[in-house]
Amino acid sequence: MDASEFTSIGVGGIFGLYVIDRLFNFLRRREESGRGSSGGSNGWSPRLGSRLLDLLGQITSTTEKTASDVTELRKIHEQRDSDGTPFVFTPRSMVRTLENLNKLIEIQTTLLGQIKTRLQMDQSGGRRNGS
Repeated sequence: MDASEFTSIGVGGIFGLYVIDRLFNFLRRREESGRGSSGGSNGWSPRLGSRLLDLLGQITSTTEKTASDVTELRKIHEQRDSDGTPFVFTPRSMVRTLENLNKLIEIQTTLLGQIKTRLQMDQSGGRRNGS
C-alpha cells in the first residue's frame, strides 16, 4: 500500500463521517417537523444512537491506536547508532509520508471526538445553537 492510498482512506473516512452527520441532521429536522416516524426527541431512536456511539467509540480507539503505532514506528526509524548512522534506512519521501499520515490521524481523532460529543448531546436531549 503506497502513501496515496493512506491519504485517500483518511479523506474518504472524513467524507463518510461528514455524510453521516448531514444525514442525521436531515433526519432530526424531518422528525422535528412532524413528518418522521416515532423515535426519540432528537429525531432518531435511542437504540440507533446508542449503537452509533458504540461504533464511534470503536473507531476512535482504533484511530488512537493507529496514531500511537505510527508515532512508535517513527521513533524506531529515527534511532541512530553511535556514529550517527540510522538503524533503519528511510528515504525522505517515507519520512514525509509518515509525518503527513500522523497529521491526518490527529485531525481524524479530533473530528471523531467532536462528532462523538455531538452524538452524546443529541442522545441525552441536549441542544446546541445553530444545529
